[in-house]
Amino acid sequence: MKRWTVEEEKFLKDNYGKMTCREIGDCLERSVGSIRKHLPYLGLRRSRYKYSFNASYFNTIDTPEKAYWLGFIAADGCIIDTSSEKGSQKRLKIGLQKSDDEHLKKFRECINGNHPITYYESVNKKRNICSEECQIVIYSASMVEDLERLGLYPRKTYSLPFPTEEQVSIGLMPHYIRGFIDGDGAFTSRIRNDRNRRVAEFTVTGADKSFLFAMKQFLSLR
Repeated sequence: MKRWTVEEEKFLKDNYGKMTCREIGDCLERSVGSIRKHLPYLGLRRSRYKYSFNASYFNTIDTPEKAYWLGFIAADGCIIDTSSEKGSQKRLKIGLQKSDDEHLKKFRECINGNHPITYYESVNKKRNICSEECQIVIYSASMVEDLERLGLYPRKTYSLPFPTEEQVSIGLMPHYIRGFIDGDGAFTSRIRNDRNRRVAEFTVTGADKSFLFAMKQFLSLR
């Protein structure tokens, strides 16, 4: 069994009672059993904490706000499903840079949630880079199933479908695209030498070429 570090124990002490054991385990890359077993060593008592929120928020995409968050999650969120015979483990996770934590708070407010936003250091061993990040994790089989019905699946990076009109209406599609650009896009301005004036432009990155092509096609018709 992997030995606990001082940093891990501090994280557990600081966040137990604010996060579920599952959420803490996700951050520390440890099992729920490992978290619970270590609680007595730190003088912590086991207890259960539940969070409230609107689990049917994505049941129907019928407002600009919902369309925006669906697009943002398509870019910067992920669906995780580790369900087993013991029960559902479906969850939505959105992770951002620590400096963008206000955006997670806005999402939490929109779904009427009271989930904690957790902060941690992420280490890229290949590039030897350490960054401060934050995340919110929503455990909800019904919300995840709604998102899956809208085209968001686990490991969606290389197979993200552009929404159909049944999923997101034409009138709300610009808000979906706005959310996606906020997650995986960038706005810039530059001087065009051929016209000698400043122009604004935006770029969008993504691993699924068919998704980007469908977005470009939609925008070109507007």
